[in-house]
Amino acid sequence: MAKLFHAKIDKLEYHKARIEFLYLFGVAMSHWASLEASLCEWFQRASGMNSQMATTVFFSGTGFRSRAEMLEAVLEHTPRKRVSEEQKTFLKAAIKKARQFSTFRNRIAHGEPRMRLGPKTDGKNDVTFVFYPSKDRLDATAEILEQSGLEIAINNIHTLHRCITEMSPWVRTRVKKIRSREECLAQVLALPNQANEKSDPTAGAPGPQPQGPQHRNKKAYRAEQAAKRASKKK
Repeated sequence: MAKLFHAKIDKLEYHKARIEFLYLFGVAMSHWASLEASLCEWFQRASGMNSQMATTVFFSGTGFRSRAEMLEAVLEHTPRKRVSEEQKTFLKAAIKKARQFSTFRNRIAHGEPRMRLGPKTDGKNDVTFVFYPSKDRLDATAEILEQSGLEIAINNIHTLHRCITEMSPWVRTRVKKIRSREECLAQVLALPNQANEKSDPTAGAPGPQPQGPQHRNKKAYRAEQAAKRASKKK
């Protein structure tokens, strides 16, 4: 008969770990909901629909990918007076990044949270929680999502959402201290491909600034023109 495994767990530590995990999970999902809402506002602006109609149409999609495709399709036919070319360039980059981040959102929405124990010096077990892949996609080689990954994802999703919001003309006319459009785009491009990965501070950084107009050497220019005139007379 197989022996039973007994783990010594401190109840207070268990409840603290569980509350911390649920808090991080809730914040991550809340930030994702805010991100989708900010894209819905752009969909309303680009389509010219009223708020209620735009929200109903945008969220009629069965998943984020269909909503992203809806916004991209509308942007292709939106006049510049509604969404400028600069704003379209930004939104295309933001939608691409959000589509990449949606993989993480699906992992935590459909994954299975499990308690994990680790040894402590006092003989008890350290309690943490992790996400396992959903059962219908269980793969021995699949990456287990650590709690630290949740914390990183929260920051990345929040950054993407904030950039999308700060690009809104409504926000830019009402908030004095706000980043430039170029800074918002650079920050989106600097975000990693996966929400739970750390950002690359060098990615998306603006390249060298173009040089201004070069001042012509007037003396040399006059001498060159005089030489050309002399050659024509010959």
